[in-house]
Amino acid sequence: MTQPTEACLRATFRAIADGEHNNPSRFGTTLQSAVRLNLTTKAALATLMGVSEAHVFTKGNNMKAGEIRSLCRNLAL
Repeated sequence: MTQPTEACLRATFRAIADGEHNNPSRFGTTLQSAVRLNLTTKAALATLMGVSEAHVFTKGNNMKAGEIRSLCRNLAL
């Protein structure tokens, strides 16, 4: 599996925030890629999501579409 580029990941966040992806699967994996590419940190995600750093990716995999869109609005910048 290839790793997404920064531009691709930012475009994904924008598309999700705009409602173009209504059912992103395993969003936690997308968040892991964002952290690996230094687009954000686990600490920043934890603050945005209201969870501990240890639960960021688990929460990402269990978020509802509205929660994901809201988070992506912040990450697409």
